[in-house]
Parts: sequence; C-alpha cells; structure tokens
Amino acid sequence: MNKSKRVFESLLILLVVILSIPAVSESNNIIPRASSISVLSTISLDPTSGSVGTTVTVTGSLFFPSSDVTVSYDGTAVATNPSTITTDLTGGFTATFTVPASAAGSHIVSAKDTVSDSASAQFIVTSSATPPSAPQNLQATGGNARVSLSWQAPSSNGGSAITYYKIYRSNSSGTEVYLTTRGNVTSYTDLAVTNGNTYFYKVSALNSIGESPKSNEASATTSGTISGGTSTLTISTQDRAGNTLTGFYIALMQGGKTISTGFSPVTFTLNNGQLYSVEPTDFSPYFVEHWKDTGLADNPRAITINGNTQIMAVYRTTAISLTPSTGPAGTSVTVAGNSFSPNSHITISYDGTPLATNPAAITTSSSGTFSATFTVPVSAAGSHVIQVDDGGSHTYSDLFTVGSSATILLTPTVSANGSPVKVTGTGFAPYSKITMYYDNMFLSNYTGTDQNANPLVYIMTDSAGGFVGDLQVPYSSAGSHDIRVTDKSNTDTKTITVTPASLLFGPATGHVGTTVNFHGSGFAANSGITISFDGSSVTTSPPGIISSPEGEFMGSLAVPNAATVGAHLVKMSDTSGNTYSTSFTVTSSTTPAFSVQNIVTGLGTGFAETDGIAFIPDNGPGKDGSGDFMVLEKNGTVVVVKNNGGTFVKQSIPFVTVPTVQGYYEDAGLLGIALDPNWINTKFVYFYATESVNGVLQNQVLRYTATTDSSGNIVAVPNSEQLIIGGIPAIASHNAGHMKFDSHGNLYVSTGDDFKYFPGQDITSLDGKLLRITPLGSPGSNGLLYSIPSTNPFASSADPNIRKEIYSYGLRNAFSFDIDSQTGKIYLSMVGHNTWETILDSTSPANFGWPNYEGPTIGNPQQLANYKEPVYWYPHAGMEPTSGVANGLEAILGGAFYHCSATCYPSQYQDAYFFGDYAIGYIVALESSSANPPQTDPATGVPRGQVQTTVTGLYLGPIDMAVWNGKLYYVDLVGNVAVLNYN
Repeated sequence: MNKSKRVFESLLILLVVILSIPAVSESNNIIPRASSISVLSTISLDPTSGSVGTTVTVTGSLFFPSSDVTVSYDGTAVATNPSTITTDLTGGFTATFTVPASAAGSHIVSAKDTVSDSASAQFIVTSSATPPSAPQNLQATGGNARVSLSWQAPSSNGGSAITYYKIYRSNSSGTEVYLTTRGNVTSYTDLAVTNGNTYFYKVSALNSIGESPKSNEASATTSGTISGGTSTLTISTQDRAGNTLTGFYIALMQGGKTISTGFSPVTFTLNNGQLYSVEPTDFSPYFVEHWKDTGLADNPRAITINGNTQIMAVYRTTAISLTPSTGPAGTSVTVAGNSFSPNSHITISYDGTPLATNPAAITTSSSGTFSATFTVPVSAAGSHVIQVDDGGSHTYSDLFTVGSSATILLTPTVSANGSPVKVTGTGFAPYSKITMYYDNMFLSNYTGTDQNANPLVYIMTDSAGGFVGDLQVPYSSAGSHDIRVTDKSNTDTKTITVTPASLLFGPATGHVGTTVNFHGSGFAANSGITISFDGSSVTTSPPGIISSPEGEFMGSLAVPNAATVGAHLVKMSDTSGNTYSTSFTVTSSTTPAFSVQNIVTGLGTGFAETDGIAFIPDNGPGKDGSGDFMVLEKNGTVVVVKNNGGTFVKQSIPFVTVPTVQGYYEDAGLLGIALDPNWINTKFVYFYATESVNGVLQNQVLRYTATTDSSGNIVAVPNSEQLIIGGIPAIASHNAGHMKFDSHGNLYVSTGDDFKYFPGQDITSLDGKLLRITPLGSPGSNGLLYSIPSTNPFASSADPNIRKEIYSYGLRNAFSFDIDSQTGKIYLSMVGHNTWETILDSTSPANFGWPNYEGPTIGNPQQLANYKEPVYWYPHAGMEPTSGVANGLEAILGGAFYHCSATCYPSQYQDAYFFGDYAIGYIVALESSSANPPQTDPATGVPRGQVQTTVTGLYLGPIDMAVWNGKLYYVDLVGNVAVLNYN
C-alpha cells in the first residue's frame, strides 16, 4: 500500500472514532466491539412503501469497513443486487432487493455485517401480492400433428404482473406433468404429438411471487388414426419476402439414412405415424432460415404425419444485405449487393415503389457488386419488402421492419464470473439467428456449445424481431465489459460490470487449523493478492498469489490457531482496491466436522484407474448389506472389498476380469456396475463395458453370476457372462455407463453422446440417453434377455425406428446418477461442455435439451418437446481449476441420495443428493426442498436447488460414490476408496 493511501485510511479511521456513538441493543445494553469502539449503523430505504414486488434500494452507512452485509426482510435473508454486498472503506453500501410476498402493513428491513453491526428500517406494504389465480377457459384443438391451446389470463394477477405460463401435458386425464414454459402469451401450439392420440393439458401462470393453481383441464385428439397407411408430405420453398422459390434440393431421411430426394416443390410419401426428418439444402446466395409453420430453424427437421401435409421452408438471401434492417421511418439504410450482372443498372424499391437512393444512379461493378443508401419512407409499423433488380435476370428481396431500432437489456448489469445474465432483445430482424460477443470474444449462440458443434446452438428472434436468452459471464477481470448482440444487419452493445467473488470457498465452518480452499475470480489482472483473516494477513498456499490475466487465482489458507469460536471475516484483496469478503465460522473442538479417510489404497491407476463402486445387497432389497463392496478398474478388473469387523480388506483375487477395450485415458472401458437388489436369490451382477466388435467400438451391458469359492472369495461363475443389451454407440470418450436398479426390478442405464452432439435428440439411437429395461432370467420370445417396461415413453410407438428402451433423452454424458430407495426420485449428474455442470430430475421421463441447450434456459426458446430444466447447476467460469493436474478440467461426478437412521450426518443432509467434481476436488450436498427450498434464479427464472459444501481439496476425486450405514463412500482416479466421516 502506498504512503498516501495509508495516511488517508488512518484519517478515515480517526474520523469514524470521533463521530461514533455507542450502538444500543434491544435490551438497552451497550454492544461491545472487539476494539471497544462502537458506532451506530444506519440504513435508509427508497421507496419506503409500495406493493409486493417493488424494487427497494437500501443504503447503509457506518457498518464495518470491507465487510459482507446480509439484508433481511422480517428476519429472513433476501436475494439482493449485487448478490454479495461488501461495504466500502467508510462502511457504506448500496444494494437493491425485491419486496417478497407479505401481508399489507409494516415490515422490518434489516442489514447486518460479519461483525454483527446491524440497523433496521420500516417498509410499508401498501397492497399484498400473491401468486395469480388460475388461468381461465383453457381450450385445446386437435389438428394434423399438432394441438393448439388457447386460454384467458387469470382473473387476478395477484398484484404482480404475469411473467410466464407453464404448460402441463399427459396422455391420461388428471396426470399432467410439466411440458414447457412460455412467456406472457395466451396460446401455444404443441407440435410434439402423434396423430390419433388424445392429449390432456393444464396451464398455470407465474408472477414474481409464485405459481398459480392449474387451470381447468382441456383435451384434444390429433387428426387421423395410425392406420398403417401412407400420407403425402409436400415441401415448398420461398424467400423472406414471400416470393416462391423452386428447384432446391431436399432430402427425406429415416433412421439416419436418406431414403428419397427431390427438388422443391417436392412431394414424398410417408408411412403414417413414423418418424422422419427432412433437410432442404442451401444454394448460394440462398440459405435455409426457418420453417414458416413453426418459426424454428431446425434443419434437418424431425416430422411425423398421419395425413397429407404441406410445409414451407423459408430462405434468406445473401445477395443483398440491409444495414440496419429495423428502425423507424427516416432511418438511413445501406444496401450492399452481390451476385448481380456486371455493370448493370440497379433499381431499389420499397413495397413496389422505386426509392430515391444515394448515389441516385446505381451501377454494379465488374464483379456484380454495389453499395447504396436510402431513407425509409413514412410507413406503417411492421415488415416492408425491399426489392433489388438489375433489369436482367437477377431480382432479390428482403424485409425491412419499421419500428424501434435494435436494442438489448441486460439483467443484471453487475455480476460475478460464472453468473447467468439475461439478455432481452427487441427491434432485431424477424426470424434471425442471434450471435453474442463478450469484449469481441465469440460467445456460443445460446448457452455454451462450441461454435463448431453440430448442430450449432442458436438464439432466434421471433416474428417481431424479439428474443430472450441468457449467457454465462466468462472468465474476465474486474471492471466494465461489453456485451454485443448482432443479427448480421442490426447490432447493439451494452456494458456489464464484473465484480470480485470466490465461488469456491470451503469448508466455511470447522476447527482452528482447518484448511480452507478458495478460488477467486473477477479481480484485477496480474495482480498481487492478499488474504486476511479478521484484518490480519495470513499465509497462503501457494505463497505470493498472483492473479491470472483474467483476474483468477486459487489457493488455500489454514484457520489461525488463535481464532476464537464464532464467525470471522475473511477478505481477499488485489493491489487495485478490489475486494471480496466472506466469513469462516470456527466451531468448538468438540463439535463434529466433516473429514475424509482412505479405507482402501493401492488399487488401479492410469489405464486401470478406479471408476465405480457398489455395495453388495446381501441383506435383501432396500437394506444396507454387510458392508462388502465391489470396485471397478477401467481395464476390466472387478475388485471385491470385504468388511472385516469394520476394517475393509481387499479380496486376494478379483471377482472377474470383464473383457473390455484397453489403453484409454478417458471414459472407455469398464464403466458401470449394478447388483441385482434380489442378490440373495439371483447373485446377478451387471456391468457396462466398452467393447471392440469387428474393430468397431460399442458399449454393452453384461451380466455375471456370483458364487463363493472354497476359500470364501466372492467370484464370478466361470463362463456365466451373458449379453443383456449391446450395440450402444461408443468412442474413446462420452460413453457414460452408470447403472442402477429401481424397486420394481427395472435397470436404468445412462449412455453418452460419443462427443457427436446430435444423438441426444435422436430417439432412433441409444446414445445420449437414460435407458430403462427389465432384465430377464432367460430369453424372452424375441430372444432377448430384457423386456421393455410398458410405461416407457415410446413403448407404444408404431415406428420401428424409435428405440423403446429410451426413458429420458437430451443427455450429453450423464456419467453418474442415483435412484432414491425411499422415494423413487432419480437425479442425473450431467457433465457439461463449456458453461454449466448440471443435476437433472429424471423421476419422470423428460428431454433435457442437449445439444440445443446447456444449463437452464429462459422458457425453452426452441420449443423442445418434453423439455425439463435442471434442478441445480454450477459454472465453469470462476470454478474450473487454473493450475495443477486438473488445470482447465471440470466434471460433475458421483451421485448418491443420503438416508440415515442412526449415527448420521447433520439433519439437513437427510434426503440430500451428494455429488462431487473430480477436478475441483470437492463433495457437495444438494439439499432436499423441504430442508432448504430452491431459490428462483434471477436471470433465468428457473428454481435452483440449494447446496452445502462438505469437503474440498480432494485429489482427482470423487469419481463414483455410494451410501452405506449412514456414510458416503467414494473412489478416486488414483486407486483409493475413501469414506466421508463426520466426527
């Protein structure tokens, strides 16, 4: 710190001391500070009254300098903007919060810092808001491969504006489950239906307070019946202005193969009720933009018909471009042209009327290009046709939209690395793909898929040129950063301010001497970092921390031995004055704390690394067994570990060595294990392994039968291997492979997308899915050792190409999952790509969106059928390790529901879902909604579960985990089995 700054801070502290007066508690006792100097903290509210949902600014003064502040409403902490409030050097702060649901009348708003300074003020709720009443008069109308819904707004919005509607659907009355979320609209067309079926619907409304009751039920039957006959599909083409185009090549595909082709307009004959896809192709200067009936840009487009159907593909042209293509009358528009006849005269018309241009006479170059401007004449709001003609054989048209110029709104405008930001756009070109940039760095078009992904994720404007999307604040240093949005013709830029944070700080409670790991982000670039504990600098590991060019750093500290029981201020500071504060709570040495203990070491590493664990259910279904368990080594070895009176001992010989591919560092090999819950009677063990069949990799589910040899070893019966299901596509990575049984004897199997992106949405393929099958003791009539549960979502489909084994889809690489033995709840831990690691609720069949989405969305913008938002997510930015062996890696792994009746973890962990991340090296518990209700994410509006971090600082673990006898056990990648103790 420089001398002038030290002098300034000394004077400031002296001034605070001179002006301070004692703070008085409710019992009129003076509250002592550690320094024996007291000040009276104050807050003010603006406004001081209003309805529920009002945004209130809280301004505080004379709190502890550089301290975190919590704002509460009637004693309950509320979400604020910024999410982390840190006082300045004078103890001041400013933040906002939204008045929660509460009764009309007086309510207490309070603020408290980490050293217990507090102040309160009164806010008067003038009218109490509630969730809205139910939407009214829901009606459903069946059509050809569609059901059209319409409804009326609730009779009462509850005192807070309606923001979204949720739509629920089912195949039977009274059993509707979530289908999709839409904006503040009162109609929806469900295209994910099959002709000849009856569908039942309900709708609910949401405001800032919550969700309404569901509407009346409405049902509709799609036209036609699945007769086994055929119908025709006619595909025509046009440009954006509505001009007919002909001669564009179109392919019809089924089961991944092209079965027919033609040129537009073209008519194909399809089998009723079967799944096909159609793909119109580009022919420069025309490129496929969207489908006229849906407004979506999916190409190829999946389609099922059961009656003669006509659809229209709309093309955009690159022969002319308008900059901008939206704006009010009087806007100056630049028209750039190419693909015209050389040295030709150009005429530009507006709705058929020639325009005055600059230059007045336009002549193309020798290569057929030109550039000119015109002024938009006075005309009605909406779309108008711009036509460019060279007087010969070239005429191209596009649209100009009269209205507001393109603009974006960011929510919030102050954020930390890794946080979602809502981007709302208006005034862009209708039906246009949107691209986002962050400081001129390309951001993937929706939520993180690689720019070269196939298919490329995108945001698309609606018919009015509007859109809503979200982005994750990428790795970036403190200060202002630009977010730019463009549709090629129109652009707008807004600024966001990045603030410091430490998304990893844990554990946050424990004894003196506890090692606390942290990961700071959003600080100044290439800056020295100081960590202080109660104002005193502490030694860190590594010493002399320097932030990266993106303002990130990692390290750890040891809680000082002199720290007393209670909360202590931990502050991270850079040399530019940026700070982030949090707290560590020291507990008594007699208070239990979480720790990990290796119980088995020396197992496989490298190509034989340990990647699975399962306890043997030798006491019957739904009960803890004796404590014996099996561990997978990726090279095929299955290790048995026996519980010898509380000491875990590796069996001298393996259970079996499963034939599998060798030499893969990533997830190919022996990947999954599931033991039959009825082990006592069957002794069946199931494995998921990557095999090479005729030189081609595939994943298989294999079954072995266990026995006990004369030495008491648990081993596989020789030659007992049986192939349950094979042919699951595989490569060197993204094979998933986790398996679990439910209480009904169904086996669930997760499969990866093989790093190909597209399989997740392809229901004719087994990869990128969660499968559900019922293993059989002997082959069924079809010769298979499994059957399809009748309640699988596609079990009754007449299409032979659709895989009936699919339970849920839209997955990337759900490497781990668990089924709650008490509730039947199914949570998947899905490894993300560039932005989010997610936990998905697959208790009911669902589409989880990959590759169209990664992480939460705002209202399912691509209208994916059966889409379901994640229940929890955490970011890459601000969490992904920046050094060490896991540098640049991040993957959510492990998953286990926790239940315990004796000698348990603390009560908030009952019913929790434990998971970990092998790169970050931590174990976290997603708490049940009853223990800690989900909080609505302010950017996306999606409820997000609440978590507790139990341990950090693990090395390449956990990989897989299981609960036995009230404790969590896990394997890591370096040959260890460990237990999470609380003692």
